[in-house]
Amino acid sequence: MFKIKHIVFVLFLASQLLSAQPEPENRKQAPKNSISNFILGVQSNIPGIKKCCIYFAGKYKVEEAAQILIDEFNRPGEGEYKPLIVWSLYRIGNEACMEKLRDILESDSREAIKLFCSTLLTIREYGTELEKPHL
Repeated sequence: MFKIKHIVFVLFLASQLLSAQPEPENRKQAPKNSISNFILGVQSNIPGIKKCCIYFAGKYKVEEAAQILIDEFNRPGEGEYKPLIVWSLYRIGNEACMEKLRDILESDSREAIKLFCSTLLTIREYGTELEKPHL
C-alpha cells in the first residue's frame, strides 16, 4: 500500500510538470497600475523600496521612469543606487537612456561606473554572441 501511494504521487507530479506551459513572452510587461508606483518608489527615501523600484523599472523597461532615473543619477550622493540606475537605464534602452550612458562614460569620475557603462554600451553595440571561428 505504501508503494502504491508513492507511485500515484510521482505520477501526479509528473503529469503536472508535463502539462505546465511556459510563461508567454508578453507577460513580461509591468501591469499598468504598477508604473506610477515604480516612479514614486524610485523617488522614495526608503532604501529598500527605492532599490526595488529602480530594479523593476529596468526589468519591465518602464520608459515612463527613464527621466526620473536620469534625475536620480544626477542627484549628489546616492552612490549606492548608481550602478542599479545604470543597469535600469540600459534595460529601458530608449535614446535618452543611451545618451545618458554615453554621457556617464565620458564625464563620470568613478572608474567602476565608467567600466560598467562601457561594458553595457559594448554589449548594446555588438551583442552578446561572439562569432565562432571557422575551422
